[in-house]
Amino acid sequence: MTTDGTVLGLETLRDSLRGAGGSRPGLSIRIEDVTGITPEVYRFVERHVVDGSVVDVRVVTAVTRDGLLLSVQETARRG
Repeated sequence: MTTDGTVLGLETLRDSLRGAGGSRPGLSIRIEDVTGITPEVYRFVERHVVDGSVVDVRVVTAVTRDGLLLSVQETARRG
């Protein structure tokens, strides 16, 4: 969902994230420990890596419905 409340489809979200590439040179994001809480709710760990070092870790909860991404909650986590 955008800040103005527009619900994005998964492909639109992926395209917009790809378009943000280079906003932090050398950044890669590793997704780990994906857990399906329900058929529409997923939780995973997102590790941001720059030059081989983890610079940020987040626990992310994503809510979907009918292939649309409805909500994403990111919570910072230490290492």
